[in-house]
Amino acid sequence: MKIEKKIWPEYFDKVASGEKTFEVRLADWECSPGDILLLREWDPKTKEYTGRTVEKRVTYVLKTKSIDLWPAEDIEKYGFQIVAIEATKKRHKVIPAAYVFLYKKEKVLLARRLNTGYMDGTYQPPAGHVEESEMPMECAIREAKEEVGVNLEEKDLTLVHITSRRKHDDTGDRIDFFFKAKEWEGKVENLEPEKCDNLLWANPDELPPNVGPHIRHVLGEIKKGNFYSEFDPSKSNA
Repeated sequence: MKIEKKIWPEYFDKVASGEKTFEVRLADWECSPGDILLLREWDPKTKEYTGRTVEKRVTYVLKTKSIDLWPAEDIEKYGFQIVAIEATKKRHKVIPAAYVFLYKKEKVLLARRLNTGYMDGTYQPPAGHVEESEMPMECAIREAKEEVGVNLEEKDLTLVHITSRRKHDDTGDRIDFFFKAKEWEGKVENLEPEKCDNLLWANPDELPPNVGPHIRHVLGEIKKGNFYSEFDPSKSNA
């Protein structure tokens, strides 16, 4: 189950980076190990969401109204402290994502991001993170349906490029799977106007200046006939 909650700015980055591995919340809602917490950054000054979100899987839940493991006088004197711990051996993890290049008359569909907190104002194809137990092709089909309303089948998709991308923020390194499709069912339309303010059919050789740097890189690699590449945002001039 996915549960959406607010989170204050001073805690958002620490949770996103993995530095803060606990949440102290009033137990007025149900939560169990395996659930996904969708934390939306909330600015208490403006009383508005900032657009940034982070998802974390719940691994342990402790609910209590009182803790009587210590004498009352010690509790009154010292209070409580919450300690976060992590495994001594932490494997390196990468975030997988799937992208779909929809082609019409040699032009590719791009969407301009809005209010997401990630590369807003840049053009990118329909895309998203591969969820737990989901395969990249399944993710590509799901995202195309959710974002631009088209129905794809696996037979419609061709894997055209894979990119290993060095992390651009504290969320970690990426592995990106790029698919292309020239056939689909349904009408292309913007189904997420709160996250996208324009759809554009662009010539891959004449991309808008504000296309995402890694998207520009990948389309260039595909034109060269390369199936795999590595991309470091810190070294990009795009």
